[in-house]
Amino acid sequence: MHKIFHFDSPPEPYVADAAVLCCFDERIRLAVNKFLRRQGILRPDMIVVAGGAKTLASPRNDFERDFILEQVRMSMRLHQTARVFLMSHSDCATYGGLEAFDGDRKREAEHHQHELQRAAYFKGSTPTSIIGGTIRSGPAHNEGGRRISRSHIPRPSRPEYRT
Repeated sequence: MHKIFHFDSPPEPYVADAAVLCCFDERIRLAVNKFLRRQGILRPDMIVVAGGAKTLASPRNDFERDFILEQVRMSMRLHQTARVFLMSHSDCATYGGLEAFDGDRKREAEHHQHELQRAAYFKGSTPTSIIGGTIRSGPAHNEGGRRISRSHIPRPSRPEYRT
């Protein structure tokens, strides 16, 4: 094997500022990183998967949800994480993009808000704070076409499912 890159990481353990579940869509990466820095999240445990919070709110199968919940639990156990940020974004391909909402950004935003509320329902051990945000794109928004709406999501006693 040929060594391409050398990097020494600090050997001491750390406490994560938050676990962050977000989509792997490259278009939102800069906005997510800026948002986290502005929130004081300098050491996030990043959980980056297609669809982000959708994997908890409306997963394709039980394995998907279980895998994400285990990642959150690992962050809590290994890095004493007390907060979880759940992220979604507009025009997400796992939802069918903006086209799935007939181009209606308001309807898409309402859907994402409901999905974030569903995703905030965790079984078993939970962090002390769950925060959701949706990255919306469009020419009227700042951050290079991206804006993040942030809201604290109260944990419901049980998930509400809309079909």
